[in-house]
Amino acid sequence: GFPRPARSGGDLYDLINFNDEAEADARALESYAAFRREARTAGARRFLEVHNANAPGAVPEETRAFVTDCIIRLLASLTPSERPEFLKVAHNGPDHMAALAAHERTM
Repeated sequence: GFPRPARSGGDLYDLINFNDEAEADARALESYAAFRREARTAGARRFLEVHNANAPGAVPEETRAFVTDCIIRLLASLTPSERPEFLKVAHNGPDHMAALAAHERTM
């Protein structure tokens, strides 16, 4: 199972991992969709933290581009009202940060 979103005053924050494992990544996205519905119902601001792959055997050098791509696709799938107020990600180097910044200039 996935942890429920944490509450911090009137804010909600969620954590997601992408591990390049189709079923686990799909469950993570479904959990995040439920989180967004809960936050919208509560009228709360949303914060999202994305961790790098943490599956056994994950090789950081090989998963950085995958995680960056997943973040960009996730953000692209959201309406403006669904977007998190704040996005926290690991610094995976200047190229990956530039890719995120080029895609999402409002965060």
